[in-house]
Amino acid sequence: MLRVQKLAFKSVGTRLKNRNISPLIQTLEELTEECRRGICIVAEEDKKIIGSVRAEIVDGTAIIDKLGVLPDQQNRGAGTALIQRIETILRQQVAEAVLFTDIDDKKGVPFCLSLGYDPFEERQEVEGLTSIYMKKTIR
Repeated sequence: MLRVQKLAFKSVGTRLKNRNISPLIQTLEELTEECRRGICIVAEEDKKIIGSVRAEIVDGTAIIDKLGVLPDQQNRGAGTALIQRIETILRQQVAEAVLFTDIDDKKGVPFCLSLGYDPFEERQEVEGLTSIYMKKTIR
């Protein structure tokens, strides 16, 4: 899962000229802790992980994070399936989900919009990276 995450987010780090974004520097221990606290799911093809996503409930809202699909597996439905699956799990516990992506991500922003997420806030995360936060009623 961690290997897939790092491969999926490598292009973001390259574009930003910043290899210190959290998906690229996360340790196995940190990933394990995230999965212990929240929900972690993977997409598989031929028994190999090709994508993953995580979520945690914070103050009654689901925060969906680190959706990543291997670059050679993108645009084949794995990302959509991961989001739909995690929303199904989350809707049993909360009514609203929030996710975020790089505001300059030419694929990520339209992808989130296509899934029904509505922008509500922009945040400067690290130098060169502004995230757009989006929310959706899931129940």
